[in-house]
Amino acid sequence: MRVLDSFLAEGATEEDWSLDGALAFMALALVQIAVGVGKYYVGWLRGEWDMDAWSIGAAVTISSLAFLAITLRRHYPLIFYSVVILSVMAGVIPDPSPAASWLVIILAVYDVARLMRPRLAFGCMWLAIGVIAVAMVNWVFMAKLNLPPNYVAGAEWTKEQIDAVTNVLAAIGLAGVSGAGAIVAAYSIGRRAYDVALARASQEQAEREAAAAAVAEELAQQEKMEARIRASIAREFHDSVAHSVQAMVLQAEGALAQAQRSPAAAQGALRLVADLGREAMQDVRRIVRMLRYNPADGFGSPDEVDLAAAPTLADIPSLVAKSKATLTTTGAAHSVSPGIQLAMYRIIQEALTNSLKHAGPDADPHVLISWEPTQLTIEITNKATAYVGVGDGHGYGLIGMAERVQALDGTLSAQPTKTGGFRVCAKIPL
Repeated sequence: MRVLDSFLAEGATEEDWSLDGALAFMALALVQIAVGVGKYYVGWLRGEWDMDAWSIGAAVTISSLAFLAITLRRHYPLIFYSVVILSVMAGVIPDPSPAASWLVIILAVYDVARLMRPRLAFGCMWLAIGVIAVAMVNWVFMAKLNLPPNYVAGAEWTKEQIDAVTNVLAAIGLAGVSGAGAIVAAYSIGRRAYDVALARASQEQAEREAAAAAVAEELAQQEKMEARIRASIAREFHDSVAHSVQAMVLQAEGALAQAQRSPAAAQGALRLVADLGREAMQDVRRIVRMLRYNPADGFGSPDEVDLAAAPTLADIPSLVAKSKATLTTTGAAHSVSPGIQLAMYRIIQEALTNSLKHAGPDADPHVLISWEPTQLTIEITNKATAYVGVGDGHGYGLIGMAERVQALDGTLSAQPTKTGGFRVCAKIPL
């Protein structure tokens, strides 16, 4: 059933069957029929042919099976080999002399060596050599090399008889050695093809595994990049918008409390709320641009889009003033990258937001920026107050600050002071 299904298969399998079938019929027509007809016809002309019709039919039919089995060689090499061996073994019974079907043994050994396991192929080679040896022995016994009719004990053969026997034995021996040598050569060529195919398959497997590993690595890198971008956007959103919203809430509460007692102070607080709202909207638009980033727009990378409108060192004094904090700068300012400038702004912004949220408007925060030859130090402190903080302890402010500093190979410390206040210190190498 499997063989019949293979005949009906589409694609390359169908082509293989067609090629092998054509090869089988060509070999049958050009080799088997031509050699068989020529051999028996010449023997008949010389008067040396004494085979009956049954022997002729049996020899031709059995030998033809070996050629027809070529059709199976590519898909079923072991079946092909078995049919050839059995047909040759059966063929030497009616016709012990070398037949054209012996040539198919060479092809069968090659296909088995090329497609089957090494031990099985090695055994098939020796079995084929054994078949050749059996055929040679049978040929010797059936070649009518018996003693002449007038032979008596002690009589000697004539020179012509000895020469005839010697020539026939030499021809049989030469045919046997040539057949065995051809089988060994076919086996060697087939094993070489097997090794090459095995090495090619191993190389292709290694290439597939390497390609799969490369794809997995690329996917992992892509996932890491996506996680980094999500974390960067989340951190940016938290640091910018959360600060403005928190300040707006506190300023609105203050304006509400002073609305009756000091309308002018309430108006100033409301104006600050409006400014903070506009600042928050600008930050939201910038973050939206990051989310809608498209390489086809020609803006470079998402980080470049992020830094295109990001705060700089020049924006720090305004930030400190809006938070009603004081700013002190020591040392000569360095020319630093936009990334460091953004990190400085966000660290100060988040620290001032936390001060306002947890210590209230009377925390008196102080910002100290120390420029050193090889290091930048940012320190934000505030004093202790009786204000009850509004945080729930589940924010990501300190985590975001730590991530920004670590990305710049710096260190961050955040802890209460001995007087009950709080201190945030970031050290960034230059």
